[in-house]
Amino acid sequence: MVDVLGYRKIGVFYQDDAYGRVVLDGTRVALKKRGLDPVGLGTYTRNTTDTEKGLGDIMAAKPEAVVMVGTYAACSKFIIEGKKKGFKPVYMNVSFVGPDKMAELLGSSGDGVVVTQVVPPHDSDYPAVAEYRALLRKYFPESKPNFVSLEGFLATKVFIEGVKRAGKNLTRESFIDAVEGISGLDIGAGNSISFSAGNHQGSQKIYPTVLRNGKYQLVKDWSAVK
Repeated sequence: MVDVLGYRKIGVFYQDDAYGRVVLDGTRVALKKRGLDPVGLGTYTRNTTDTEKGLGDIMAAKPEAVVMVGTYAACSKFIIEGKKKGFKPVYMNVSFVGPDKMAELLGSSGDGVVVTQVVPPHDSDYPAVAEYRALLRKYFPESKPNFVSLEGFLATKVFIEGVKRAGKNLTRESFIDAVEGISGLDIGAGNSISFSAGNHQGSQKIYPTVLRNGKYQLVKDWSAVK
């Protein structure tokens, strides 16, 4: 938003708990590196959709983009009500939101909403994603592809690699040692998987997506999101 689109006014709408505050702190750190601070903050209470005050607080600051962290129900309501009031910044969510359900709730109000994902869209052409769709059709034909089951499928690929490397006499310790030795593993999803004793993150890849006509598309040109 800042580096590519040149926006200087960024707001943050967050769930008022430890997780929400972590995203707020991360946003502050990123903005501080660019000589900026959030221009407006809004919160809501966990397990509610009481977003009215948070929306009002943020609208008053007139941000050009809003970083959002919360559940699909609360964030969808915030976006729908904001657009009804003519408030149309770039709405930017993290994958915690529950992207599939959010797209369903937003309907036509979702166009242009950004969600950063930890896995690619389930209709993308990465080899592992194509494999996921084929196996889902074969074994669970009644189920629709979604981000949660895709993430589980990709995580299982890494788990199996760890089991194979641990050898026949599998123990908890041998499995951990094997996984911590994985470096640069290509699982066919456009990312590289690496672990170590001090790094259990595995994948550092983020897939920014934008909603268009109810479907998530990879963001390849941020100017198209403006």
